[in-house]
Amino acid sequence: MHHQARKYGKTKFGLNRFVNGYLDLLSLWFLSRFGIKPMHFFGLLGSLMFIFGFIAVVIVGVSKLYYMHHGMPYRLVTDSPYFYLSLTSMIIGTQLFVAGFLGELISRNAPERNKYQIEKPFNDEKISQTCHTRSYPLPDNKHSYLLLGGGRLLHDGTPHGELHSL
Repeated sequence: MHHQARKYGKTKFGLNRFVNGYLDLLSLWFLSRFGIKPMHFFGLLGSLMFIFGFIAVVIVGVSKLYYMHHGMPYRLVTDSPYFYLSLTSMIIGTQLFVAGFLGELISRNAPERNKYQIEKPFNDEKISQTCHTRSYPLPDNKHSYLLLGGGRLLHDGTPHGELHSL
């Protein structure tokens, strides 16, 4: 097969396209996995970093106390670079945890979060008496919907569970 050289323009296919595609893939994966529950990602990462930094600070402090107790020459804790690295790790861990907490608050206050698609409202009490079902009034107090599988109401009166209609 004979290929012809490009007559006009410049190709946009190259290493930059692979890097951008990879970053887009990571963004989509992150948003689909942690978009609704950011605390699962940031909280875990922040907690691990904080615990790692705290353990490092304890090791630095215990080593100084050990040297002092045995009469060996010791340095100030603030002279050790490990002290500053561990403090930095604790601070970054706290910031990540707070970022996850704020992200969780923002996602919980999203206006689209608790919108349920109810196919058909009903007023039949016989259905709500069947096993593992509950019927609750809608905000208009004229209709009700059915929660199956041990569903429950949240503190603000919105349903939490599997919604089914007839």
